Amino acid sequence: MMKKFQRLLAMAGVVILFAMVILTLILAIIGSPYFKASMYATLTLPLLMYAFLFIYRLMKGSSEEDRKPGSEGKDPKGQKGQEKTDNFCN
Repeated sequence: MMKKFQRLLAMAGVVILFAMVILTLILAIIGSPYFKASMYATLTLPLLMYAFLFIYRLMKGSSEEDRKPGSEGKDPKGQKGQEKTDNFCN
């Protein structure tokens, strides 16, 4: 259920980014004064989203390492996750 929701959100993100690029192209062709704002949004929003997700993963720790086969019986955060937070604070 969660995988379907994530795929749906990812597809919605791709559609929105594609629409932003098309809108920027149209505004450039017609010479609209909103072209610069559209260009800025088209470049800045995906970069900010990537940065937020990257920082979130650093702070949370990688959940993919926890889901590896054979990780039963280990600490849920794992040794590597603890090292990441220790290095981040120092």
